[in-house]
Amino acid sequence: MPLLWHVFAGGNCRYVGIASPKFRTHTAVMKNITVLLMVLLTALLSLNAHTDDAEFSSIDNHQQLVSQTQHWVARERNLDPSQIDVRSTDRRLRIPHCREPFEFAFAFQSSQKTIKAQCPDTGWQVFLGITVHVQSEVLRYRHDLNAGHILSPDDVSLDIIDNPAAGTIADVADLRDTSLLVPVKSGDLVSRRQLAVMLEVFELKRDIPAGEIISRADISVIRQRESSLTDSQSFSLQLLDSGVAASNLNKGRILSRYDIKEKHRALVIQKGLARGQVITPENAVIADYYGKLPTDALSDYDSVEQMHTIRNLRAGAVLRLSDLTPSNVINKGDDVQLSISNGALEVTLTMTALNNARLEQRVILMNPESGEKIQAVATGPGRAQGL
Repeated sequence: MPLLWHVFAGGNCRYVGIASPKFRTHTAVMKNITVLLMVLLTALLSLNAHTDDAEFSSIDNHQQLVSQTQHWVARERNLDPSQIDVRSTDRRLRIPHCREPFEFAFAFQSSQKTIKAQCPDTGWQVFLGITVHVQSEVLRYRHDLNAGHILSPDDVSLDIIDNPAAGTIADVADLRDTSLLVPVKSGDLVSRRQLAVMLEVFELKRDIPAGEIISRADISVIRQRESSLTDSQSFSLQLLDSGVAASNLNKGRILSRYDIKEKHRALVIQKGLARGQVITPENAVIADYYGKLPTDALSDYDSVEQMHTIRNLRAGAVLRLSDLTPSNVINKGDDVQLSISNGALEVTLTMTALNNARLEQRVILMNPESGEKIQAVATGPGRAQGL
């Protein structure tokens, strides 16, 4: 306002006298400067107003982009838009006006945490990070607990939080047979990395000599961390009900499968057999056998019928299929009863075998009177059926 008064004064500043001369020079210069300042002031106010409009426009564009992003992600992932937070990669970023809705896509196939937004009008694009808030159930510890504590359902309580970390446990059933690897505080989330799996093992209460039966009264059932055990130390208690000690075992030992000879029923050789002998109930019996049973062990007489040994076998050994080979039911030169059928008529002839034959193998027979030869199938010792 003082400048305006100067302008007014400058416009009316004259000499007092009969005649009124022109403006003084200093007064004219002052007036020009004042006008220039007023022009600059007007321009500055206009610029500020334009900047404010642009700022408000940028804010509207940003809100539009965020809203469209939230709704697009919500549709893609079957969520509510309120569960999605959107952030740009650069906070200084100004969003231009886009007349058409933005086009969206996940920026990376391996992740859905970054969104590419593009304006179809201008081709302008930006990458936006998103955070999805998903509420999930979790377990929290009710008390301070020490490392080694064996967990129970009473040690935890259920809670609901946003985006729990990977490995967080929500099901009480997952705590079964577990203990703490580290101490925890009341309110801490229950996580798998804090837990050790506990397994039941069997500890001997007394010394047991080799070959003696291990009864349930001879053991204590205890729990130890899975990481401290071998695979062979984890087995069913039923194994003890049908086994004996494989060697001398000391009190306090944690039993393994290798400490127990399991009982089986198998064909066991009664006395040593020479190569070529036929298996009979007199030289092999079905008996209890303790130890690891071979995969081809035999356990009944039907499986050894018409079989003979291919190697010498010691007494007490389990009879195996690989120890045997089928025996000949017809040998070269044997008299063979040949049966020939024609409808209801069946004729039996005595023939001579010209080769050896096992059960159901072909054999060539000859009529000793006529010399005629015929092919037949061996059906048993000294018997054949005509083809």
